[in-house]
Amino acid sequence: MKKEIAINDLKAKDNILIQTQKSEYCFTVIDPVRMLGLSSGGVLLNRNHVAFLRGALIVDSAFAIKNPSSLAIEARAIFYLEADHERLLTSVVNGLDQIGRDEMGGLTQL
Repeated sequence: MKKEIAINDLKAKDNILIQTQKSEYCFTVIDPVRMLGLSSGGVLLNRNHVAFLRGALIVDSAFAIKNPSSLAIEARAIFYLEADHERLLTSVVNGLDQIGRDEMGGLTQL
């Protein structure tokens, strides 16, 4: 598990696993320049949705700050779904992991 993932360090076919209190999401990077990928899990169920990863929303009791450069524990992940142009904001992230394309072993790759 990681505490933070730098978005600019992601590469094509990297998988980001995001755990919230009630849901699990997976984001597979297709285009790291635009941070375009396939997102599934949580409210998206097990279907892949084309989405853009737009960073994290850090929520404090007094304010909220958007951080486009990383995902982190205690923040909320921000996605924009391509099909319906809607924003998806996860609940607070309590688990975060990155599986690089070289680490995937037996996992199915795109």
